[in-house]
Amino acid sequence: MEEEAWDSPDTAVPMVNHEKEYQLIDISEDGYLDLLNFSGDTKDDVKLPKDALGETIRKLFVDDGKDLTVTVKVTIENGEPIEKVIKYKLL
Repeated sequence: MEEEAWDSPDTAVPMVNHEKEYQLIDISEDGYLDLLNFSGDTKDDVKLPKDALGETIRKLFVDDGKDLTVTVKVTIENGEPIEKVIKYKLL
């Protein structure tokens, strides 16, 4: 899904807004998630949220040993991609 935002009256800037689902394979000590997409590629640059969602994901994965997928929402803010975990699902 793409939206348009206007920087000035005659310039359109595309706003990317999409979600991807990944399997959680690890949580590093510094709070980064090791993720696996359905193509088999790994990703390790998304931080665990520092809120109730992040606490729940950590508890389920680390303390309870549950297998999870997480949904990462990607948006563009000030020209930079921002990735944020927005939900999880038990496998």
